Amino acid sequence: ILSTYALSLILNRTFIIRMTHPCEITNLVVPNKYDWNRLRNLRAPKEPWLNLQHNYKLMTRYESIDLFYHLRHMNKAKIINVRTGIMFMNSFSKNPHLRPRLKELGFTNQNDFQMHYQMYKWYDHLFRLPPKLDQRYREMLSKGKPNEKTFLICAQVRIGLRTANNVREYQFMERSYSQKFWNFIDTTFIANMHNLTDQKDNYRVFVTTDLDEVKTEAAEHFGQEFVVYNKNPTIHFDMDTGMKNTHECQNIDDIVLEFHFQKHCDAAIVSHSGFGLLGAWNRPDPKKNLYVYTQLNQSDLKRDYWTRKNKGFLKINDLDNDLYFL
Repeated sequence: ILSTYALSLILNRTFIIRMTHPCEITNLVVPNKYDWNRLRNLRAPKEPWLNLQHNYKLMTRYESIDLFYHLRHMNKAKIINVRTGIMFMNSFSKNPHLRPRLKELGFTNQNDFQMHYQMYKWYDHLFRLPPKLDQRYREMLSKGKPNEKTFLICAQVRIGLRTANNVREYQFMERSYSQKFWNFIDTTFIANMHNLTDQKDNYRVFVTTDLDEVKTEAAEHFGQEFVVYNKNPTIHFDMDTGMKNTHECQNIDDIVLEFHFQKHCDAAIVSHSGFGLLGAWNRPDPKKNLYVYTQLNQSDLKRDYWTRKNKGFLKINDLDNDLYFL
Protein backbone atom coordinates (compact mmCIF):
# COMPACT_ATOMS: atom_id res chain seq x y z
CA ILE A 1 0.00 0.00 0.00
CA LEU A 2 2.74 2.47 0.93
CA SER A 3 4.69 1.68 -2.24
CA THR A 4 1.58 2.54 -4.24
CA TYR A 5 1.26 5.74 -2.23
CA ALA A 6 4.88 6.53 -3.18
CA LEU A 7 3.99 6.01 -6.85
CA SER A 8 1.02 8.37 -6.52
CA LEU A 9 3.32 11.07 -5.15
CA ILE A 10 5.72 10.67 -8.05
CA LEU A 11 2.94 10.75 -10.64
CA ASN A 12 1.07 13.54 -8.78
CA ARG A 13 -2.14 11.53 -8.68
CA THR A 14 -4.87 11.16 -6.07
CA PHE A 15 -4.27 8.10 -3.90
CA ILE A 16 -7.25 5.82 -3.27
CA ILE A 17 -7.40 2.49 -1.43
CA ARG A 18 -9.93 -0.15 -2.41
CA MET A 19 -9.26 -3.31 -0.40
CA THR A 20 -12.11 -5.69 0.30
CA HIS A 21 -10.41 -9.08 0.68
CA PRO A 22 -10.31 -10.78 3.08
CA CYS A 23 -12.38 -7.96 4.55
CA GLU A 24 -13.17 -4.29 4.10
CA ILE A 25 -10.11 -2.20 4.98
CA THR A 26 -12.15 0.51 6.72
CA ASN A 27 -13.06 -2.06 9.38
CA LEU A 28 -9.36 -2.17 10.23
CA VAL A 29 -8.01 1.33 9.59
CA VAL A 30 -9.61 4.63 8.60
CA PRO A 31 -8.15 7.77 6.99
CA ASN A 32 -6.14 9.99 9.30
CA LYS A 33 -4.64 13.16 7.75
CA TYR A 34 -5.19 12.13 4.11
CA ASP A 35 -8.58 10.89 2.94
CA TRP A 36 -7.79 7.89 0.75
CA ASN A 37 -11.45 6.86 1.01
CA ARG A 38 -12.85 10.11 -0.36
CA LEU A 39 -14.22 8.73 -3.63
CA ARG A 40 -16.27 5.93 -2.15
CA ASN A 41 -18.63 5.53 -5.09
CA LEU A 42 -15.96 5.67 -7.77
CA ARG A 43 -16.01 2.59 -9.95
CA ALA A 44 -12.57 1.46 -11.03
CA PRO A 45 -12.38 0.39 -14.67
CA LYS A 46 -10.98 -2.99 -15.61
CA GLU A 47 -8.03 -1.33 -17.30
CA PRO A 48 -5.31 -0.23 -16.98
CA TRP A 49 -3.72 -2.47 -14.38
CA LEU A 50 -0.19 -2.09 -13.04
CA ASN A 51 0.04 -5.71 -11.99
CA LEU A 52 3.31 -6.12 -10.12
CA GLN A 53 2.28 -9.01 -7.89
CA HIS A 54 5.67 -10.50 -6.85
CA ASN A 55 7.59 -9.47 -9.95
CA TYR A 56 11.05 -8.82 -8.48
CA LYS A 57 12.62 -8.51 -11.94
CA LEU A 58 10.39 -5.53 -12.71
CA MET A 59 11.26 -4.06 -9.32
CA THR A 60 14.92 -4.21 -10.34
CA ARG A 61 14.09 -2.50 -13.64
CA TYR A 62 12.46 0.34 -11.71
CA GLU A 63 15.90 1.27 -10.43
CA SER A 64 16.96 2.51 -13.86
CA ILE A 65 14.14 2.88 -16.41
CA ASP A 66 12.44 6.16 -17.25
CA LEU A 67 9.29 5.58 -15.22
CA PHE A 68 7.33 8.42 -16.83
CA TYR A 69 8.04 7.02 -20.29
CA HIS A 70 7.34 3.47 -19.13
CA LEU A 71 3.91 4.50 -17.80
CA ARG A 72 3.16 7.14 -20.45
CA HIS A 73 0.08 5.42 -21.88
CA MET A 74 -1.21 4.24 -18.51
CA ASN A 75 -0.78 7.69 -17.00
CA LYS A 76 -3.33 9.13 -19.45
CA ALA A 77 -6.09 7.06 -17.85
CA LYS A 78 -8.40 8.48 -15.21
CA ILE A 79 -7.54 5.65 -12.85
CA ILE A 80 -4.49 3.40 -12.60
CA ASN A 81 -5.25 0.18 -10.75
CA VAL A 82 -2.27 -1.21 -8.85
CA ARG A 83 -2.01 -4.76 -7.57
CA THR A 84 1.17 -5.76 -5.82
CA GLY A 85 2.57 -7.84 -3.00
CA ILE A 86 6.08 -6.38 -2.99
CA MET A 87 7.76 -3.31 -1.51
CA PHE A 88 8.70 -1.74 -4.84
CA MET A 89 9.14 1.87 -3.72
CA ASN A 90 12.77 1.42 -2.66
CA SER A 91 13.70 1.05 -6.33
CA PHE A 92 12.71 4.68 -6.88
CA SER A 93 15.45 5.84 -4.49
CA LYS A 94 18.06 4.51 -6.93
CA ASN A 95 16.50 5.70 -10.19
CA PRO A 96 18.40 8.68 -11.68
CA HIS A 97 15.42 9.67 -13.85
CA LEU A 98 13.38 10.36 -10.70
CA ARG A 99 15.89 12.61 -8.97
CA PRO A 100 14.31 15.91 -10.18
CA ARG A 101 10.79 14.80 -9.22
CA LEU A 102 11.86 13.61 -5.78
CA LYS A 103 13.58 16.95 -5.18
CA GLU A 104 10.28 18.67 -6.02
CA LEU A 105 8.69 16.47 -3.35
CA GLY A 106 11.25 17.64 -0.80
CA PHE A 107 13.65 14.70 -0.95
CA THR A 108 16.95 16.48 -1.48
CA ASN A 109 18.59 13.18 -0.54
CA GLN A 110 17.03 10.69 -2.94
CA ASN A 111 18.14 7.80 -0.72
CA ASP A 112 15.59 8.90 1.91
CA PHE A 113 12.76 7.80 -0.39
CA GLN A 114 12.76 4.29 1.07
CA MET A 115 10.27 2.37 3.16
CA HIS A 116 12.39 2.15 6.29
CA TYR A 117 12.79 5.93 6.40
CA GLN A 118 9.19 6.89 5.51
CA MET A 119 7.12 4.14 7.16
CA TYR A 120 6.48 5.94 10.45
CA LYS A 121 5.58 9.30 8.88
CA TRP A 122 3.46 7.91 6.05
CA TYR A 123 1.61 5.38 8.19
CA ASP A 124 0.60 8.14 10.59
CA HIS A 125 -0.34 10.39 7.66
CA LEU A 126 -2.64 7.78 6.13
CA PHE A 127 -4.06 5.67 8.93
CA ARG A 128 -5.64 5.67 12.34
CA LEU A 129 -7.60 2.97 14.11
CA PRO A 130 -11.42 2.86 14.07
CA PRO A 131 -13.08 3.30 17.48
CA LYS A 132 -13.47 -0.41 18.29
CA LEU A 133 -9.76 -1.09 17.72
CA ASP A 134 -8.62 2.20 19.23
CA GLN A 135 -10.18 1.23 22.55
CA ARG A 136 -8.34 -2.10 22.54
CA TYR A 137 -5.12 -0.33 21.54
CA ARG A 138 -5.34 2.05 24.51
CA GLU A 139 -6.00 -0.84 26.86
CA MET A 140 -2.95 -2.64 25.49
CA LEU A 141 -0.85 0.51 25.76
CA SER A 142 -1.76 0.92 29.43
CA LYS A 143 -0.34 -2.57 30.03
CA GLY A 144 2.70 -2.22 27.79
CA LYS A 145 3.58 1.33 28.89
CA PRO A 146 2.12 1.76 32.39
CA ASN A 147 4.28 4.87 32.79
CA GLU A 148 6.38 7.02 30.47
CA LYS A 149 9.66 5.48 31.64
CA THR A 150 8.61 1.86 31.13
CA PHE A 151 11.04 0.17 28.74
CA LEU A 152 9.03 -1.79 26.18
CA ILE A 153 10.79 -4.75 24.55
CA CYS A 154 8.99 -6.12 21.49
CA ALA A 155 9.61 -9.65 20.26
CA GLN A 156 8.22 -10.82 16.94
CA VAL A 157 8.77 -14.57 16.67
CA ARG A 158 7.74 -16.06 13.36
CA ILE A 159 7.97 -19.84 13.39
CA GLY A 160 6.27 -20.35 10.04
CA LEU A 161 4.49 -23.66 10.59
CA ARG A 162 2.39 -24.91 7.70
CA THR A 163 -1.29 -25.60 8.30
CA ALA A 164 -4.08 -27.23 6.33
CA ASN A 165 -5.18 -23.76 5.20
CA ASN A 166 -1.69 -22.45 4.58
CA VAL A 167 0.51 -24.99 2.81
CA ARG A 168 2.75 -22.32 1.23
CA GLU A 169 4.15 -20.95 4.48
CA TYR A 170 7.93 -21.03 4.81
CA GLN A 171 9.34 -22.39 8.06
CA PHE A 172 11.50 -19.60 9.45
CA MET A 173 12.89 -21.48 12.43
CA GLU A 174 12.54 -24.58 14.55
CA ARG A 175 9.79 -24.41 17.12
CA SER A 176 12.27 -24.63 20.02
CA TYR A 177 14.23 -21.58 18.80
CA SER A 178 11.82 -19.17 20.49
CA GLN A 179 13.79 -19.82 23.67
CA LYS A 180 16.76 -18.12 21.97
CA PHE A 181 14.69 -14.92 21.83
CA TRP A 182 13.96 -15.01 25.57
CA ASN A 183 17.61 -15.72 26.44
CA PHE A 184 18.76 -12.87 24.18
CA ILE A 185 16.30 -10.47 25.81
CA ASP A 186 17.52 -11.56 29.24
CA THR A 187 21.20 -10.94 28.55
CA THR A 188 20.93 -7.90 26.26
CA PHE A 189 18.21 -5.87 27.98
CA ILE A 190 16.85 -7.18 31.28
CA ALA A 191 20.30 -7.72 32.75
CA ASN A 192 21.08 -4.08 31.89
CA MET A 193 17.70 -2.61 32.77
CA HIS A 194 19.22 -0.40 35.45
CA ASN A 195 20.95 1.50 32.60
CA LEU A 196 17.82 1.71 30.45
CA THR A 197 15.14 3.03 32.78
CA ASP A 198 14.52 4.29 36.31
CA GLN A 199 13.89 0.91 37.97
CA LYS A 200 15.25 -2.52 37.13
CA ASP A 201 11.75 -4.03 36.93
CA ASN A 202 10.14 -1.16 34.99
CA TYR A 203 9.90 -3.03 31.70
CA ARG A 204 7.42 -5.03 29.67
CA VAL A 205 7.86 -7.64 26.93
CA PHE A 206 5.38 -7.51 24.07
CA VAL A 207 5.14 -10.75 22.08
CA THR A 208 3.63 -11.23 18.64
CA THR A 209 3.89 -14.59 16.92
CA ASP A 210 2.15 -17.03 14.62
CA LEU A 211 1.96 -19.70 17.33
CA ASP A 212 -0.10 -19.28 20.51
CA GLU A 213 2.11 -21.46 22.70
CA VAL A 214 5.07 -19.11 22.11
CA LYS A 215 3.17 -16.37 23.96
CA THR A 216 2.41 -18.55 26.97
CA GLU A 217 6.02 -19.73 26.92
CA ALA A 218 7.16 -16.09 27.16
CA ALA A 219 4.76 -15.46 30.05
CA GLU A 220 6.19 -18.47 31.91
CA HIS A 221 9.76 -17.30 31.25
CA PHE A 222 9.45 -13.61 32.18
CA GLY A 223 6.40 -13.72 34.44
CA GLN A 224 2.82 -13.04 33.41
CA GLU A 225 2.86 -9.51 34.85
CA PHE A 226 5.71 -8.51 32.54
CA VAL A 227 4.34 -9.92 29.26
CA VAL A 228 1.76 -8.34 26.94
CA TYR A 229 0.14 -10.12 24.00
CA ASN A 230 -3.08 -10.69 22.12
CA LYS A 231 -4.68 -14.08 22.47
CA ASN A 232 -4.86 -14.83 18.73
CA PRO A 233 -1.80 -15.79 16.65
CA THR A 234 -0.57 -13.79 13.66
CA ILE A 235 -1.85 -15.19 10.37
CA HIS A 236 -0.57 -14.63 6.86
CA PHE A 237 -3.91 -13.82 5.26
CA ASP A 238 -2.40 -13.47 1.78
CA MET A 239 -1.61 -17.18 1.92
CA ASP A 240 -4.26 -18.57 4.24
CA THR A 241 -6.87 -20.25 2.04
CA GLY A 242 -9.14 -20.70 5.03
CA MET A 243 -9.88 -16.97 5.12
CA LYS A 244 -13.37 -16.14 3.91
CA ASN A 245 -14.43 -13.00 2.10
CA THR A 246 -16.21 -11.59 5.12
CA HIS A 247 -16.76 -8.12 6.48
CA GLU A 248 -16.30 -9.24 10.07
CA CYS A 249 -12.50 -9.04 9.93
CA GLN A 250 -12.21 -10.75 13.30
CA ASN A 251 -9.11 -12.70 12.31
CA ILE A 252 -7.32 -9.58 11.03
CA ASP A 253 -7.99 -7.19 13.92
CA ASP A 254 -5.06 -8.38 16.02
CA ILE A 255 -2.57 -8.07 13.15
CA VAL A 256 -3.42 -4.40 12.62
CA LEU A 257 -3.58 -3.75 16.36
CA GLU A 258 -0.15 -5.28 16.98
CA PHE A 259 1.39 -3.39 14.07
CA HIS A 260 -0.04 -0.10 15.36
CA PHE A 261 1.23 -0.89 18.87
CA GLN A 262 4.83 -1.53 17.80
CA LYS A 263 5.51 2.17 17.25
CA HIS A 264 6.02 2.35 21.03
CA CYS A 265 8.76 -0.31 21.15
CA ASP A 266 12.00 0.81 22.80
CA ALA A 267 13.66 -2.36 21.51
CA ALA A 268 12.64 -4.66 18.66
CA ILE A 269 13.89 -8.25 18.41
CA VAL A 270 12.30 -9.67 15.28
CA SER A 271 12.40 -12.49 12.77
CA HIS A 272 13.65 -11.79 9.25
CA SER A 273 10.18 -11.21 7.78
CA GLY A 274 7.78 -8.40 7.02
CA PHE A 275 5.75 -9.05 10.16
CA GLY A 276 8.59 -7.91 12.37
CA LEU A 277 10.62 -5.56 10.20
CA LEU A 278 7.75 -3.37 9.03
CA GLY A 279 6.54 -3.07 12.60
CA ALA A 280 10.04 -2.12 13.78
CA TRP A 281 10.33 0.49 11.03
CA ASN A 282 7.04 2.04 12.14
CA ARG A 283 8.82 3.83 15.01
CA PRO A 284 10.18 7.37 15.34
CA ASP A 285 13.70 5.88 15.22
CA PRO A 286 13.39 2.69 13.12
CA LYS A 287 16.85 1.36 13.96
CA LYS A 288 16.71 1.99 17.72
CA ASN A 289 17.72 -1.24 19.49
CA LEU A 290 16.78 -3.23 16.40
CA TYR A 291 17.98 -6.83 16.27
CA VAL A 292 16.99 -9.31 13.57
CA TYR A 293 17.26 -13.07 13.92
CA THR A 294 18.75 -13.83 10.55
CA GLN A 295 21.65 -15.13 8.53
CA LEU A 296 24.73 -13.52 10.07
CA ASN A 297 26.42 -13.26 6.66
CA GLN A 298 23.86 -11.26 4.68
CA SER A 299 25.74 -11.74 1.40
CA ASP A 300 24.55 -15.36 1.52
CA LEU A 301 20.95 -14.15 1.26
CA LYS A 302 21.74 -12.20 -1.89
CA ARG A 303 22.72 -15.47 -3.52
CA ASP A 304 19.79 -17.43 -2.08
CA TYR A 305 17.22 -15.45 -0.10
CA TRP A 306 15.82 -18.54 1.61
CA THR A 307 19.15 -19.80 2.87
CA ARG A 308 18.77 -19.44 6.62
CA LYS A 309 21.40 -21.62 8.29
CA ASN A 310 24.05 -19.65 10.18
CA LYS A 311 21.57 -17.63 12.20
CA GLY A 312 22.02 -15.21 15.03
CA PHE A 313 20.78 -11.83 16.30
CA LEU A 314 22.12 -9.15 13.98
CA LYS A 315 22.26 -5.59 15.33
CA ILE A 316 21.01 -3.16 12.68
CA ASN A 317 22.94 0.11 12.70
CA ASP A 318 22.73 0.96 8.99
CA LEU A 319 19.23 0.49 7.57
CA ASP A 320 20.53 0.67 4.00
CA ASN A 321 23.28 -1.94 4.20
CA ASP A 322 23.13 -4.14 7.29
CA LEU A 323 20.12 -6.22 6.24
CA TYR A 324 19.04 -7.68 2.91
CA PHE A 325 15.24 -7.70 2.75
CA LEU A 326 12.83 -8.22 -0.15
